[in-house]
Amino acid sequence: KGCPVPTARPVSQPANQAVAPKASPKHRCPAMASPAAAPMQSRAALTRKSSHSLLSGVEPEVGGLISLNYHSGWAKPCIHYRVLGTEVWTDLPGLAFSKAENGEGFHAQITGKGIEFVCNDGVPGGWDKAPGDKNYFIERPGKYTLRNGRIEQQLSPPKAPALVVATEVGSTTVCLSWNPPEGMDEAEIGGYQVYRNGASVYKGDRALTWVDKDLKGNVEYSYEVTTLNVQGTESAKCLSTVVKTNVPGKPGPPAWLKVSATAANFVELTWKPPCDLGGASVTAYNIWRAMPDQHPSTAECVGTIIGRNVETGQDMDILEWKDTFVKQGESFMYQISAVHLPDSAMARSTSQAQLMEELRKKASNSLLSVDEGENEGPRCDGVLGKAQAMLKAPRMGDTEPHILLQAFNWESCYNKNGWYNVVKGCVPELKEACIDMLWL
Repeated sequence: KGCPVPTARPVSQPANQAVAPKASPKHRCPAMASPAAAPMQSRAALTRKSSHSLLSGVEPEVGGLISLNYHSGWAKPCIHYRVLGTEVWTDLPGLAFSKAENGEGFHAQITGKGIEFVCNDGVPGGWDKAPGDKNYFIERPGKYTLRNGRIEQQLSPPKAPALVVATEVGSTTVCLSWNPPEGMDEAEIGGYQVYRNGASVYKGDRALTWVDKDLKGNVEYSYEVTTLNVQGTESAKCLSTVVKTNVPGKPGPPAWLKVSATAANFVELTWKPPCDLGGASVTAYNIWRAMPDQHPSTAECVGTIIGRNVETGQDMDILEWKDTFVKQGESFMYQISAVHLPDSAMARSTSQAQLMEELRKKASNSLLSVDEGENEGPRCDGVLGKAQAMLKAPRMGDTEPHILLQAFNWESCYNKNGWYNVVKGCVPELKEACIDMLWL
């Protein structure tokens, strides 16, 4: 059994509406009678029936109201449908649309939890199908618009979340929680957006909690949350929630310490700020140096550098320091510690003392609240640096000639003495031949 196949074309066919091909398998409806057994009913007869009675006497599964606004060039379009959960389709041509109250398009209301449908010109000779020559689907009650082959749900503006509170507060973190908007369908919620001091800091899913990290201690922050519906429309902001973080603690150890360059008369170090700032900016770093064979506790502080831009007050992302009090061949173990607000005694030059005094004047409330005992964090893992000339590697635009030799073949890995040892034994000969680079 299949849907009745249209036998006549409409007198006036809109250009954007397709005419259904005969015996199209896309619109066969198993519960429908054949054309001979189910003659077409008049529009007047159809409009006298409810959407329930159009299902050949079978009551659809009640689950809500579907309201559909349809934009079409047809004069008297109809909707041919079945309620999801049933296999019974309306008699052709289907339920007739009524003129929309605002005069824009047509309107129909159907009771059910969802529908599968196609629209036609009311003859039916022309059919409006979904892209890909398929049927349309609406899978939940609500208000919808069908225009140019696309269904969009008509959603009411979202409401702001309710009861935004800070459930946990630390020196560097604030955990926020909130309730969903009151009276708003959960299925319409696309996510939430969080604002800190007026600036957006988070845009996420339907989760009702979020943790703000990398904050400064002893500082007040104002938070507001908005709701985003599934179409991306944003609600008004909720009432602001003011949170003050706890007093800062010690900063963590600096990260990624390495020897970046060496020469006969210096060792250069680079590193990054601690992953955990301890709730306040790191304004300075102490450089510690010890002999390689001595315990780290014997290390001496050999330098202090500023960790913030004095002009902008921003933390520096990459730090560097050069040890020039070394002799060729000497090796030292280096460590770095982070300091919230360095004491003036740490200054080792007049210019450095001036910088530290400037930082004190511009220190934030979070810095000034740091207890003196919590001022300096632990040292990072040490690195070994040796004052020696580095090999000169070729650079882009280098005018000096270089010779690169492929120093392996497919059998190299099978050498019983180890191929690296073989290559090392050839270094004097390679040097004599002016070969300065090997590909291994």
